[in-house]
Amino acid sequence: MLPRCALTVRSVTPIFVQLVYLLIQAQSSERSGVPQGFRLLARVVLYFPIVVSRRLKCGARMRLESMMKTITPPLGLLEFLDRVSSNAKIYEIKSTADQLSLALGCRDEDILTASLILHPNRVPRISVHPWNQNADIQDNERRASSMQSYLLTGYPNQWMPPFGLPHLLQTQISTSVLESPCLYVPAGIRYGWMAITPEELVSLTDYAHWSRVFAA
Repeated sequence: MLPRCALTVRSVTPIFVQLVYLLIQAQSSERSGVPQGFRLLARVVLYFPIVVSRRLKCGARMRLESMMKTITPPLGLLEFLDRVSSNAKIYEIKSTADQLSLALGCRDEDILTASLILHPNRVPRISVHPWNQNADIQDNERRASSMQSYLLTGYPNQWMPPFGLPHLLQTQISTSVLESPCLYVPAGIRYGWMAITPEELVSLTDYAHWSRVFAA
């Protein structure tokens, strides 16, 4: 049995509701005979949470905007984006792996990585997939080491973009990521993430199309 001084949610709720009602009445009525000091207290009690909430939201938005600082990608990727008239934004996000999705404001599945896939008898290809999932590896294939990726593309594994590489490569995109409204891909520079739509990702990795364009 609870002691007599114990307050439960059920017992406190009517008191709280009645107090709020009295504060509203006191704040809104100038002729209610309520002392001016009490009316001032009512204004403070009623509007203080609103002010604090607005300050917190503003502060959170400013912190997010300060974290989302735009940067310039490496020269090769920059030239490619200019040539294809892409408006993709590149942000510098210094965050730990477990906090990256929170910093970007997206799901883990919306953060992609580009894996260079090697085969002993085939030309290397690119696999684009969520960074928390493995690449689709076929028979006799393996993912290139970071040094191999750097020697072949000029980028280490972690920051290799899926396009704008020195050589055009066949690119396979995981179909699961094409349903997201916005994706983030590595931008070829440490802490660099490029915001891009699924449609633009498919367009910029279209091997057949860009082979014809660059061959012209």
